[in-house]
Amino acid sequence: MWSVGDNGMSCISLGGTKTPVASPVPADYGFDHSATFNSNAEWLDPGAPPLDPTCPSPRMPPATPSGNTTSSPFCNNPYWAGDSSTWTVNHSLGFIANATTTKTPFYLNAWFHVSHAALVPRPEQLAVYPEAATCRLCAGPQCIPGAAPMQKSCPSQIFMASQTDADTQIGRLIAALEQHHVSESTIVALSTDNGPEERAIFTNGAGNTGPFRGQKRSLYEGGIRLPFIVRLPGSIVGGRVDHSVVGAVDWLPTIASLTGLVDAIPPVTKATLRGIDLSPILLEKTAAGAAAAEAAPDLRKNNSYTPRPASHPLLNEWRFGVSGPCVNGAPRLAIRDNDLKLLINPPPNATMARGATPDSERVELYHLPPITDPSLLASPPEYQNLAHDPAYAEHVQRLSEPLLAWYKTLPDGPHSVARGCAAYKFPGMPRPPPDEQSQGEGAAGDRQPWEESDEAAWWG
Repeated sequence: MWSVGDNGMSCISLGGTKTPVASPVPADYGFDHSATFNSNAEWLDPGAPPLDPTCPSPRMPPATPSGNTTSSPFCNNPYWAGDSSTWTVNHSLGFIANATTTKTPFYLNAWFHVSHAALVPRPEQLAVYPEAATCRLCAGPQCIPGAAPMQKSCPSQIFMASQTDADTQIGRLIAALEQHHVSESTIVALSTDNGPEERAIFTNGAGNTGPFRGQKRSLYEGGIRLPFIVRLPGSIVGGRVDHSVVGAVDWLPTIASLTGLVDAIPPVTKATLRGIDLSPILLEKTAAGAAAAEAAPDLRKNNSYTPRPASHPLLNEWRFGVSGPCVNGAPRLAIRDNDLKLLINPPPNATMARGATPDSERVELYHLPPITDPSLLASPPEYQNLAHDPAYAEHVQRLSEPLLAWYKTLPDGPHSVARGCAAYKFPGMPRPPPDEQSQGEGAAGDRQPWEESDEAAWWG
Protein backbone atom coordinates (compact mmCIF):
# COMPACT_ATOMS: atom_id res chain seq x y z
CA MET A 1 0.00 0.00 0.00
CA TRP A 2 2.68 2.48 1.01
CA SER A 3 4.94 1.73 -1.92
CA VAL A 4 1.98 2.03 -4.28
CA GLY A 5 1.32 5.49 -2.88
CA ASP A 6 5.00 6.37 -3.44
CA ASN A 7 4.63 5.37 -7.08
CA GLY A 8 2.26 8.18 -7.95
CA MET A 9 -1.23 6.88 -7.18
CA SER A 10 -3.37 9.36 -5.23
CA CYS A 11 -3.99 8.15 -1.70
CA ILE A 12 -5.98 9.51 1.22
CA SER A 13 -6.30 8.41 4.84
CA LEU A 14 -9.43 9.34 6.76
CA GLY A 15 -10.57 8.87 10.34
CA GLY A 16 -8.61 8.87 13.55
CA THR A 17 -6.01 6.94 15.45
CA LYS A 18 -4.60 7.82 18.84
CA THR A 19 -0.85 8.02 18.37
CA PRO A 20 2.08 9.42 20.38
CA VAL A 21 3.69 12.60 19.11
CA ALA A 22 6.77 10.67 17.96
CA SER A 23 4.71 8.50 15.60
CA PRO A 24 4.76 9.13 11.84
CA VAL A 25 2.09 11.25 10.18
CA PRO A 26 -0.03 9.83 7.31
CA ALA A 27 2.30 11.32 4.68
CA ASP A 28 5.15 9.22 6.07
CA TYR A 29 3.20 6.12 5.03
CA GLY A 30 2.85 7.33 1.44
CA PHE A 31 -0.55 9.03 1.66
CA ASP A 32 -0.83 12.14 -0.50
CA HIS A 33 -3.74 13.60 1.44
CA SER A 34 -5.27 13.06 4.87
CA ALA A 35 -8.09 14.40 7.00
CA THR A 36 -7.96 13.11 10.57
CA PHE A 37 -8.90 13.67 14.16
CA ASN A 38 -6.97 12.63 17.23
CA SER A 39 -3.82 12.05 15.20
CA ASN A 40 -0.37 13.56 14.77
CA ALA A 41 -1.33 15.15 11.46
CA GLU A 42 -3.41 17.70 13.35
CA TRP A 43 -0.38 19.38 14.91
CA LEU A 44 2.59 18.12 12.87
CA ASP A 45 1.14 18.78 9.41
CA PRO A 46 -0.35 22.30 9.34
CA GLY A 47 -1.65 21.76 5.81
CA ALA A 48 -3.74 18.71 6.70
CA PRO A 49 -7.45 19.54 7.01
CA PRO A 50 -9.35 18.48 10.15
CA LEU A 51 -11.94 15.76 9.84
CA ASP A 52 -14.56 18.10 11.31
CA PRO A 53 -14.93 21.04 8.86
CA THR A 54 -16.26 23.31 11.62
CA CYS A 55 -13.19 22.77 13.79
CA PRO A 56 -9.95 24.65 13.06
CA SER A 57 -6.74 22.67 12.84
CA PRO A 58 -4.99 21.75 15.02
CA ARG A 59 -7.95 20.67 17.09
CA MET A 60 -5.82 19.87 20.12
CA PRO A 61 -2.15 20.27 21.14
CA PRO A 62 0.50 17.56 21.12
CA ALA A 63 0.02 14.88 23.75
CA THR A 64 2.02 14.99 26.94
CA PRO A 65 4.34 12.04 27.69
CA SER A 66 1.45 10.41 29.54
CA GLY A 67 -0.78 10.70 26.49
CA ASN A 68 -3.06 13.35 27.99
CA THR A 69 -3.87 16.66 26.36
CA THR A 70 -4.15 20.09 27.89
CA SER A 71 -7.25 21.42 26.17
CA SER A 72 -10.80 20.30 25.53
CA PRO A 73 -10.89 18.19 22.35
CA PHE A 74 -13.56 17.85 19.69
CA CYS A 75 -14.36 21.59 19.54
CA ASN A 76 -16.83 21.20 22.42
CA ASN A 77 -19.19 19.19 20.20
CA PRO A 78 -20.86 16.65 22.55
CA TYR A 79 -21.96 14.57 19.54
CA TRP A 80 -18.60 14.42 17.77
CA ALA A 81 -18.70 10.60 17.81
CA GLY A 82 -22.16 10.58 16.25
CA ASP A 83 -21.02 12.99 13.54
CA SER A 84 -17.67 11.34 12.79
CA SER A 85 -18.93 8.79 10.25
CA THR A 86 -20.57 11.54 8.21
CA TRP A 87 -17.39 13.63 8.27
CA THR A 88 -15.29 10.67 7.15
CA VAL A 89 -17.56 9.91 4.20
CA ASN A 90 -17.95 13.57 3.21
CA HIS A 91 -14.18 13.85 2.77
CA SER A 92 -14.16 10.50 0.96
CA LEU A 93 -16.81 11.57 -1.54
CA GLY A 94 -14.87 14.69 -2.46
CA PHE A 95 -11.71 12.66 -2.96
CA ILE A 96 -13.51 10.07 -5.14
CA ALA A 97 -15.15 12.78 -7.23
CA ASN A 98 -11.81 14.46 -7.90
CA ALA A 99 -10.04 11.19 -8.72
CA THR A 100 -12.74 10.00 -11.13
CA THR A 101 -13.04 13.40 -12.82
CA THR A 102 -9.30 13.46 -13.50
CA LYS A 103 -9.33 9.73 -14.33
CA THR A 104 -6.70 9.07 -11.68
CA PRO A 105 -6.42 5.62 -10.04
CA PHE A 106 -7.00 6.03 -6.31
CA TYR A 107 -6.62 4.27 -2.98
CA LEU A 108 -8.95 5.42 -0.22
CA ASN A 109 -8.28 4.36 3.38
CA ALA A 110 -11.33 5.39 5.42
CA TRP A 111 -11.05 4.69 9.15
CA PHE A 112 -14.36 5.04 10.98
CA HIS A 113 -14.43 5.97 14.65
CA VAL A 114 -17.54 3.82 15.24
CA SER A 115 -17.76 1.43 16.99
CA HIS A 116 -14.80 2.51 19.08
CA ALA A 117 -15.46 4.20 22.41
CA ALA A 118 -16.88 6.67 23.02
CA LEU A 119 -20.25 6.22 21.31
CA VAL A 120 -22.42 9.33 21.49
CA PRO A 121 -25.20 9.15 18.90
CA ARG A 122 -27.44 12.10 18.27
CA PRO A 123 -31.12 11.85 19.37
CA GLU A 124 -32.26 11.32 15.79
CA GLN A 125 -29.83 8.41 15.45
CA LEU A 126 -31.11 6.87 18.68
CA ALA A 127 -34.69 7.25 17.45
CA VAL A 128 -34.12 4.48 14.91
CA TYR A 129 -34.15 2.07 17.86
CA PRO A 130 -37.00 3.10 20.22
CA GLU A 131 -36.12 2.56 23.84
CA ALA A 132 -39.27 0.59 24.63
CA ALA A 133 -38.54 -2.00 21.94
CA THR A 134 -34.75 -2.07 22.27
CA CYS A 135 -34.04 -1.78 25.99
CA ARG A 136 -35.93 -4.74 27.37
CA LEU A 137 -33.65 -5.32 30.35
CA CYS A 138 -32.37 -1.81 30.87
CA ALA A 139 -34.32 1.42 30.41
CA GLY A 140 -34.75 4.83 31.93
CA PRO A 141 -32.41 7.59 33.07
CA GLN A 142 -30.75 5.41 35.70
CA CYS A 143 -29.86 2.66 33.25
CA ILE A 144 -26.23 3.74 33.27
CA PRO A 145 -25.47 5.48 36.57
CA GLY A 146 -23.18 8.45 36.16
CA ALA A 147 -23.40 8.48 32.37
CA ALA A 148 -23.46 11.73 30.43
CA PRO A 149 -26.98 13.01 29.63
CA MET A 150 -26.87 11.81 26.03
CA GLN A 151 -25.72 8.35 27.15
CA LYS A 152 -28.42 7.62 29.73
CA SER A 153 -29.88 4.79 27.74
CA CYS A 154 -29.19 1.10 27.29
CA PRO A 155 -25.98 -0.15 25.66
CA SER A 156 -27.87 -1.92 22.86
CA GLN A 157 -29.61 1.25 21.78
CA ILE A 158 -26.41 3.32 21.76
CA PHE A 159 -24.33 0.65 20.05
CA MET A 160 -26.85 -0.19 17.34
CA ALA A 161 -27.72 3.45 16.66
CA SER A 162 -24.05 4.31 16.19
CA GLN A 163 -23.31 1.30 14.02
CA THR A 164 -26.42 1.77 11.89
CA ASP A 165 -25.38 5.34 11.11
CA ALA A 166 -21.88 4.15 10.13
CA ASP A 167 -23.45 1.51 7.88
CA THR A 168 -25.62 4.18 6.29
CA GLN A 169 -22.57 6.30 5.55
CA ILE A 170 -20.79 3.31 3.99
CA GLY A 171 -23.85 3.00 1.75
CA ARG A 172 -23.17 6.55 0.56
CA LEU A 173 -19.66 5.49 -0.41
CA ILE A 174 -20.93 2.53 -2.45
CA ALA A 175 -23.54 4.74 -4.15
CA ALA A 176 -20.82 7.23 -5.10
CA LEU A 177 -18.79 4.52 -6.82
CA GLU A 178 -21.84 3.57 -8.85
CA GLN A 179 -22.63 7.21 -9.60
CA HIS A 180 -19.13 7.75 -10.99
CA HIS A 181 -19.29 4.45 -12.95
CA VAL A 182 -16.27 2.92 -11.20
CA SER A 183 -18.08 0.32 -9.10
CA GLU A 184 -16.91 -2.66 -11.17
CA SER A 185 -13.32 -1.45 -11.22
CA THR A 186 -13.06 -0.55 -7.53
CA ILE A 187 -12.23 -3.09 -4.82
CA VAL A 188 -14.04 -2.40 -1.54
CA ALA A 189 -12.95 -4.19 1.63
CA LEU A 190 -14.50 -3.85 5.09
CA SER A 191 -12.86 -5.03 8.30
CA THR A 192 -11.97 -3.84 11.78
CA ASP A 193 -9.03 -3.98 14.16
CA ASN A 194 -10.17 -6.04 17.17
CA GLY A 195 -13.06 -7.76 18.88
CA PRO A 196 -15.75 -5.95 20.91
CA GLU A 197 -14.89 -3.72 23.84
CA GLU A 198 -15.09 -5.09 27.37
CA ARG A 199 -17.88 -3.47 29.41
CA ALA A 200 -15.49 -3.08 32.34
CA ILE A 201 -13.76 -0.47 30.18
CA PHE A 202 -16.68 1.12 28.34
CA THR A 203 -20.20 0.91 29.73
CA ASN A 204 -21.83 1.02 26.30
CA GLY A 205 -19.86 -1.92 24.95
CA ALA A 206 -22.52 -4.27 23.62
CA GLY A 207 -20.57 -6.48 21.25
CA ASN A 208 -20.89 -10.26 21.41
CA THR A 209 -18.18 -12.75 20.45
CA GLY A 210 -20.57 -15.70 20.19
CA PRO A 211 -18.81 -18.96 21.13
CA PHE A 212 -15.35 -17.42 21.12
CA ARG A 213 -13.34 -16.72 24.24
CA GLY A 214 -11.87 -13.24 24.76
CA GLN A 215 -12.70 -9.66 23.80
CA LYS A 216 -10.69 -6.57 22.81
CA ARG A 217 -7.04 -6.71 23.97
CA SER A 218 -7.12 -10.50 24.32
CA LEU A 219 -5.25 -12.79 21.92
CA TYR A 220 -7.98 -15.38 22.24
CA GLU A 221 -10.22 -15.58 19.18
CA GLY A 222 -12.90 -13.25 20.55
CA GLY A 223 -10.30 -10.48 20.64
CA ILE A 224 -8.73 -10.95 17.21
CA ARG A 225 -11.24 -12.78 14.97
CA LEU A 226 -12.78 -10.15 12.69
CA PRO A 227 -15.15 -9.72 9.76
CA PHE A 228 -13.54 -9.38 6.33
CA ILE A 229 -15.95 -8.48 3.53
CA VAL A 230 -14.72 -7.83 -0.02
CA ARG A 231 -16.72 -6.41 -2.93
CA LEU A 232 -15.79 -6.27 -6.62
CA PRO A 233 -18.89 -6.64 -8.85
CA GLY A 234 -18.29 -8.76 -11.91
CA SER A 235 -15.23 -10.45 -10.43
CA ILE A 236 -16.04 -11.51 -6.85
CA VAL A 237 -19.29 -13.44 -6.46
CA GLY A 238 -21.50 -11.74 -3.88
CA GLY A 239 -22.97 -13.67 -0.96
CA ARG A 240 -20.26 -16.34 -0.83
CA VAL A 241 -18.74 -17.32 2.52
CA ASP A 242 -15.18 -18.65 2.78
CA HIS A 243 -13.61 -20.00 5.97
CA SER A 244 -9.92 -19.84 5.08
CA VAL A 245 -7.60 -18.45 7.76
CA VAL A 246 -6.51 -14.96 6.68
CA GLY A 247 -5.07 -11.87 8.38
CA ALA A 248 -4.44 -8.17 7.88
CA VAL A 249 -0.88 -8.96 6.74
CA ASP A 250 -2.42 -10.50 3.62
CA TRP A 251 -3.92 -7.21 2.41
CA LEU A 252 -0.84 -5.72 0.73
CA PRO A 253 0.07 -8.77 -1.41
CA THR A 254 -3.62 -9.29 -2.22
CA ILE A 255 -4.37 -5.72 -3.32
CA ALA A 256 -1.11 -5.61 -5.29
CA SER A 257 -2.12 -8.78 -7.13
CA LEU A 258 -5.68 -7.66 -7.84
CA THR A 259 -4.47 -4.34 -9.25
CA GLY A 260 -1.55 -5.77 -11.22
CA LEU A 261 1.02 -3.93 -9.11
CA VAL A 262 3.03 -6.80 -7.64
CA ASP A 263 6.15 -5.50 -9.39
CA ALA A 264 5.64 -2.09 -7.72
CA ILE A 265 6.52 -3.58 -4.34
CA PRO A 266 10.24 -3.02 -3.72
CA PRO A 267 12.18 -6.32 -3.63
CA VAL A 268 13.41 -5.65 -0.08
CA THR A 269 9.81 -5.23 1.06
CA LYS A 270 8.55 -8.21 -0.89
CA ALA A 271 11.19 -10.44 0.72
CA THR A 272 9.94 -9.61 4.22
CA LEU A 273 6.19 -9.84 3.62
CA ARG A 274 4.47 -12.21 6.04
CA GLY A 275 1.17 -12.13 4.19
CA ILE A 276 -0.09 -14.19 1.25
CA ASP A 277 -2.00 -13.29 -1.90
CA LEU A 278 -5.69 -14.00 -1.25
CA SER A 279 -6.84 -13.19 -4.78
CA PRO A 280 -7.16 -16.88 -5.81
CA ILE A 281 -9.51 -17.38 -2.85
CA LEU A 282 -11.52 -14.22 -3.54
CA LEU A 283 -11.83 -15.00 -7.25
CA GLU A 284 -12.65 -18.69 -6.60
CA LYS A 285 -9.56 -19.88 -8.46
CA THR A 286 -8.57 -22.45 -5.85
CA ALA A 287 -9.58 -26.10 -6.08
CA ALA A 288 -11.35 -25.91 -2.73
CA GLY A 289 -13.30 -22.83 -3.79
CA ALA A 290 -14.40 -24.36 -7.09
CA ALA A 291 -15.49 -27.61 -5.42
CA ALA A 292 -17.46 -25.77 -2.73
CA ALA A 293 -19.17 -23.54 -5.30
CA GLU A 294 -20.25 -26.58 -7.30
CA ALA A 295 -21.51 -28.41 -4.22
CA ALA A 296 -23.49 -25.49 -2.75
CA PRO A 297 -25.66 -23.48 -5.15
CA ASP A 298 -26.82 -21.51 -2.07
CA LEU A 299 -23.76 -19.30 -1.65
CA ARG A 300 -24.53 -18.70 2.02
CA LYS A 301 -23.85 -22.38 2.61
CA ASN A 302 -20.68 -22.41 0.58
CA ASN A 303 -18.12 -23.66 3.10
CA SER A 304 -14.95 -23.33 1.04
CA TYR A 305 -11.66 -23.53 2.93
CA THR A 306 -8.15 -23.21 1.50
CA PRO A 307 -5.37 -24.22 3.92
CA ARG A 308 -2.86 -21.49 4.73
CA PRO A 309 0.75 -22.23 3.70
CA ALA A 310 2.76 -23.48 6.68
CA SER A 311 5.44 -20.94 5.76
CA HIS A 312 3.08 -18.03 6.49
CA PRO A 313 1.36 -18.55 9.87
CA LEU A 314 -0.43 -15.63 11.52
CA LEU A 315 1.57 -14.05 14.37
CA ASN A 316 0.29 -11.80 17.17
CA GLU A 317 1.67 -9.92 20.16
CA TRP A 318 -0.23 -7.89 22.79
CA ARG A 319 1.95 -6.11 25.34
CA PHE A 320 -0.57 -4.71 27.77
CA GLY A 321 -3.30 -5.73 30.17
CA VAL A 322 -6.59 -7.45 29.39
CA SER A 323 -9.54 -6.01 31.27
CA GLY A 324 -12.65 -7.82 32.38
CA PRO A 325 -13.05 -11.43 33.50
CA CYS A 326 -9.91 -13.41 34.19
CA VAL A 327 -11.01 -15.97 31.61
CA ASN A 328 -10.14 -13.49 28.84
CA GLY A 329 -6.55 -12.95 30.03
CA ALA A 330 -4.33 -14.50 27.37
CA PRO A 331 -0.55 -14.97 27.14
CA ARG A 332 1.35 -12.28 25.26
CA LEU A 333 2.26 -14.13 22.04
CA ALA A 334 0.15 -16.22 19.66
CA ILE A 335 0.64 -18.09 16.39
CA ARG A 336 -2.15 -19.54 14.21
CA ASP A 337 -1.43 -22.37 11.77
CA ASN A 338 -4.76 -23.28 10.20
CA ASP A 339 -6.67 -25.31 12.84
CA LEU A 340 -3.96 -25.09 15.54
CA LYS A 341 -3.16 -22.06 17.69
CA LEU A 342 -0.35 -21.73 20.21
CA LEU A 343 -0.17 -19.04 22.92
CA ILE A 344 2.96 -18.52 25.02
CA ASN A 345 4.77 -15.86 27.03
CA PRO A 346 8.28 -14.53 26.31
CA PRO A 347 11.00 -16.93 27.48
CA PRO A 348 12.73 -16.54 30.86
CA ASN A 349 16.02 -15.45 29.26
CA ALA A 350 14.41 -12.38 27.68
CA THR A 351 15.33 -9.08 29.29
CA MET A 352 12.58 -7.35 31.24
CA ALA A 353 12.76 -4.55 28.68
CA ARG A 354 11.63 -7.11 26.13
CA GLY A 355 8.86 -8.31 28.39
CA ALA A 356 9.96 -11.39 30.32
CA THR A 357 7.17 -12.46 32.63
CA PRO A 358 6.94 -14.42 35.89
CA ASP A 359 4.72 -16.95 34.09
CA SER A 360 7.01 -17.55 31.10
CA GLU A 361 6.36 -21.28 31.29
CA ARG A 362 2.71 -20.78 30.36
CA VAL A 363 1.95 -22.71 27.16
CA GLU A 364 -1.50 -23.12 25.61
CA LEU A 365 -2.33 -25.06 22.43
CA TYR A 366 -5.84 -25.23 21.02
CA HIS A 367 -7.60 -26.89 18.12
CA LEU A 368 -9.86 -24.42 16.30
CA PRO A 369 -12.49 -26.14 14.15
CA PRO A 370 -14.13 -24.31 11.23
CA ILE A 371 -17.03 -22.13 12.31
CA THR A 372 -19.41 -24.49 10.50
CA ASP A 373 -18.33 -27.44 12.68
CA PRO A 374 -21.19 -28.38 15.09
CA SER A 375 -18.64 -29.09 17.83
CA LEU A 376 -17.91 -25.37 18.03
CA LEU A 377 -21.12 -24.77 19.98
CA ALA A 378 -21.04 -28.04 21.88
CA SER A 379 -17.54 -27.33 23.23
CA PRO A 380 -16.41 -23.69 22.85
CA PRO A 381 -12.86 -23.35 21.49
CA GLU A 382 -9.77 -22.30 23.43
CA TYR A 383 -10.78 -24.01 26.65
CA GLN A 384 -9.35 -27.51 26.07
CA ASN A 385 -5.59 -26.96 26.33
CA LEU A 386 -3.66 -29.58 24.37
CA ALA A 387 -0.16 -28.29 25.12
CA HIS A 388 0.52 -30.93 27.79
CA ASP A 389 -0.85 -33.82 25.73
CA PRO A 390 2.14 -35.92 24.53
CA ALA A 391 0.40 -36.40 21.19
CA TYR A 392 0.74 -32.65 20.52
CA ALA A 393 4.31 -32.14 21.78
CA GLU A 394 5.67 -31.93 18.23
CA HIS A 395 3.18 -29.18 17.37
CA VAL A 396 4.14 -27.12 20.43
CA GLN A 397 7.79 -27.26 19.39
CA ARG A 398 7.03 -26.65 15.70
CA LEU A 399 4.96 -23.54 16.38
CA SER A 400 7.10 -22.15 19.20
CA GLU A 401 10.19 -21.79 17.02
CA PRO A 402 8.85 -19.34 14.39
CA LEU A 403 6.86 -17.44 17.01
CA LEU A 404 9.90 -16.81 19.23
CA ALA A 405 12.09 -16.03 16.22
CA TRP A 406 9.58 -13.38 15.15
CA TYR A 407 9.33 -12.05 18.70
CA LYS A 408 13.08 -11.40 18.78
CA THR A 409 12.70 -9.05 15.80
CA LEU A 410 10.15 -6.80 17.55
CA PRO A 411 11.20 -3.43 18.97
CA ASP A 412 11.42 -2.73 22.67
CA GLY A 413 8.70 -0.69 24.30
CA PRO A 414 6.32 -0.39 27.26
CA HIS A 415 4.61 -3.59 28.35
CA SER A 416 2.70 -5.22 31.16
CA VAL A 417 4.37 -7.97 33.16
CA ALA A 418 1.83 -10.63 34.17
CA ARG A 419 0.22 -12.38 31.21
CA GLY A 420 -2.50 -15.01 31.29
CA CYS A 421 -5.05 -16.08 33.85
CA ALA A 422 -4.21 -18.93 36.23
CA ALA A 423 -7.44 -18.86 38.26
CA TYR A 424 -9.40 -21.37 36.18
CA LYS A 425 -9.12 -25.15 36.04
CA PHE A 426 -9.01 -25.27 32.24
CA PRO A 427 -9.29 -28.78 30.84
CA GLY A 428 -5.79 -30.01 30.06
CA MET A 429 -4.04 -27.25 32.03
CA PRO A 430 -2.06 -28.15 35.15
CA ARG A 431 -3.68 -27.02 38.38
CA PRO A 432 -1.87 -23.81 39.50
CA PRO A 433 -0.28 -23.69 42.96
CA PRO A 434 -2.60 -22.34 45.71
CA ASP A 435 -0.85 -18.96 45.78
CA GLU A 436 -1.62 -18.50 42.05
CA GLN A 437 -5.24 -19.58 42.06
CA SER A 438 -6.53 -16.11 42.89
CA GLN A 439 -4.76 -14.33 40.02
CA GLY A 440 -6.87 -12.36 37.58
CA GLU A 441 -10.21 -10.65 37.94
CA GLY A 442 -11.95 -13.54 39.67
CA ALA A 443 -11.93 -17.26 40.38
CA ALA A 444 -14.26 -19.80 38.87
CA GLY A 445 -14.25 -22.50 41.52
CA ASP A 446 -15.58 -25.71 40.01
CA ARG A 447 -17.43 -24.04 37.13
CA GLN A 448 -16.36 -24.45 33.53
CA PRO A 449 -14.79 -21.26 32.14
CA TRP A 450 -17.68 -20.58 29.77
CA GLU A 451 -20.11 -20.74 32.71
CA GLU A 452 -18.58 -17.58 34.22
CA SER A 453 -21.36 -15.48 35.75
CA ASP A 454 -19.48 -12.73 37.60
CA GLU A 455 -19.71 -10.59 34.45
CA ALA A 456 -23.21 -11.62 33.39
CA ALA A 457 -24.02 -10.13 30.01
CA TRP A 458 -26.82 -7.60 29.76
CA TRP A 459 -27.36 -6.16 26.35
CA GLY A 460 -30.45 -4.03 27.15
